[in-house]
Amino acid sequence: MFSRNIDSLEALDKFSQELALEIQQSLRDDKDLVILLKASMAAGKTTLIKSLAKALRVEETVTSPSFAGIHQYSFDLDDAPVIFYHLDLYQMNLDLDAFLELMNQEERLFFTIEWSEKISDEILRFFTKKKDHIRVLDLSIENLDDDQRLIRISDQNV
Repeated sequence: MFSRNIDSLEALDKFSQELALEIQQSLRDDKDLVILLKASMAAGKTTLIKSLAKALRVEETVTSPSFAGIHQYSFDLDDAPVIFYHLDLYQMNLDLDAFLELMNQEERLFFTIEWSEKISDEILRFFTKKKDHIRVLDLSIENLDDDQRLIRISDQNV
């Protein structure tokens, strides 16, 4: 586990560049990646995802999926497509069947899930069973003050 203080958009972009390298390596290792985001309202979850998408060279405009529940983007990694799902579970429930439907694709998959504490135990058990194929990172954002956040990341697969 590691943590990082973020006190500016420049620091967030630098952090996102580092995290993007970790994501790319995981995808190169033939593992789909799921980032479970936990943070309070207005802590900067979508701002982090936008910065991360920029670092991954996502070409589409990244917006909050608060009302839609899910947005889909893509980026290339070593000339192969990666499907990037950005989910917001604040007003939405995601059951195992719906999640498996999203995962039923040939491309490498990358998920960021806001309000991940609402994920069912069934999906969490699925992650545990598939740990050879899915890497799960827990990412929390804590408001320290108006301009400063503490980001903590831990790897569930370790």
